[in-house]
Amino acid sequence: MPDNSQTKQVPCPFGGWNMRDNEGLMPEEDALEMINAIARDGHVEMRKGYVQLFDTGTQPVNTVFSFNGDFWVNNQTAHAEQLLYICREDNGQVCHVWQCNPSGTVTQVPDIPNYTILGDMWHTVQYKSNVIMSSLTGDDVPLIYDGAELKKINITIQKNELNTLDLYNVMNFCVYRKRLFFIERNTLKLWYMYTKGRIGGDVACLDLSDVATKGGYLAGLTEWSRAGADTTQSRLVVITSEGEVITYTGDDPSTVDDWRLESVNIVPDIIPHSEGRCVASFREDVGILTSSGVFPLNSIVGSNTVDKSQALSDKIRGAFYGFDEASVYDIRPHKGWQCFYDIPHNWLIVNIPIRDGEYEQFVCVFRGSNTTWSRFTGIPAVNFCNLDGNVYFGGFKGGIYRFNYGGKDDTRSIRMFVQQAYNLFGAAELKKVKGITLLLACAYQRNCRVRLWGDFDEQGWSDVRTSGMNGTGNICKWGLRYTNPPIAGSPWNTDYWGTRGILAEMNAQRLITDVDCKEARNISMGIEMEGNEELESDMAWFSTDYRIDFGSR
Repeated sequence: MPDNSQTKQVPCPFGGWNMRDNEGLMPEEDALEMINAIARDGHVEMRKGYVQLFDTGTQPVNTVFSFNGDFWVNNQTAHAEQLLYICREDNGQVCHVWQCNPSGTVTQVPDIPNYTILGDMWHTVQYKSNVIMSSLTGDDVPLIYDGAELKKINITIQKNELNTLDLYNVMNFCVYRKRLFFIERNTLKLWYMYTKGRIGGDVACLDLSDVATKGGYLAGLTEWSRAGADTTQSRLVVITSEGEVITYTGDDPSTVDDWRLESVNIVPDIIPHSEGRCVASFREDVGILTSSGVFPLNSIVGSNTVDKSQALSDKIRGAFYGFDEASVYDIRPHKGWQCFYDIPHNWLIVNIPIRDGEYEQFVCVFRGSNTTWSRFTGIPAVNFCNLDGNVYFGGFKGGIYRFNYGGKDDTRSIRMFVQQAYNLFGAAELKKVKGITLLLACAYQRNCRVRLWGDFDEQGWSDVRTSGMNGTGNICKWGLRYTNPPIAGSPWNTDYWGTRGILAEMNAQRLITDVDCKEARNISMGIEMEGNEELESDMAWFSTDYRIDFGSR
């Protein structure tokens, strides 16, 4: 019988995760699963890990924030970039603010005399070398941190204001055109500092109940900067629990001629318990986390109806199914929802509490004008924070961690699994895959499991192994890229270089294996690999060659 085997090369699924299209119809460059992997231009790579930097005890760290500015200490001005967090004592009764030190220790910020912090869920924003803090749970009054001390914010009602205000209901401060705005919890009232540039003092109210016709309450507040530093192009964006997005422009809300309602647009309702953390500014846009995915403000302006195809997360819309059902919130923890822009990596991250102590991240990777999505697992993040070109998160069981760093998840391995879209290989008849050749690059020796599916049924699997250093070997130290803490530099001709770990410096490997797969029309292939090395390195998958017997054609 003649050998009708042919070799067909298929690029890796650089189109990212697809939870929208029919499994048999999606493009071959998409992935049915993209777990702990990132789609890049021309390859798919395993994500990096995380490492614990600070021991905070066993209580969840539900708030991590940064300070970057000047402050007064020892009778002189100093500048600092600080990483801070708010955490309960081990007895769970009261909370404190802690500063993380470069030495790896933490120092408690002095408590406010005669005041006890009761809540550990806070919203923070920096303004004029101060961090403005508001409770997301209504346990505390608003506070201010100046780089050294905590103080209460003095807020008084403007004399002509008819509304009253309980300071425990102040939440979600926002700086818009050098004026502070905030939300009154569980109402449709938007408040602002009567005097521009002030932190505290008289405040006045804008009641939005006539504008927000669907009711509910205010859930998010942010500035929309449409032209970078040009504040004349910025807008104030107010989001209600029912998905009404209200946009204002102007400088002074108390002046009719200098304050204008620009638009009211519609998105799906906001996920309960994400209030104050349901919006993230990114790339001159604003991402809004809803029960049907993440909607960019640029795409919904002018829309008075919900069009789910406008979502930035439209390609993974199936991953958000069920988030709009009330029963979901009976089994999901309330803490952990966050829409967060990872500045150094140019990622938009949706942090999702799956169940008690378990979290996932849906990650949007921006590549020029295109985006791809991934799903991260095994990262117990409750709250993310940017600081000085790095990203940190607070852990569910305590700890402050550096995100996207190192070769494993603290003490555990990273499990990557990617399943490519089904492929007919240009022929609708039955065919049999006989062998697989993977083209990839890896600095370490790792087992790679190749799994096959035929006509939507899982078939057999085969194991191959990459070449490189073993798990205890060193990789090149040149440039001090991979160590934590940093190691002293060594002369180029006296130190062990080992295997290079940067993708641009590695050679591609061809891993060949026979496979056992029944005859089928649609074929899908997935790879599974674990990383468990201390040092950070790249692992990239470029393409796959299929050896296929098409039978008699």
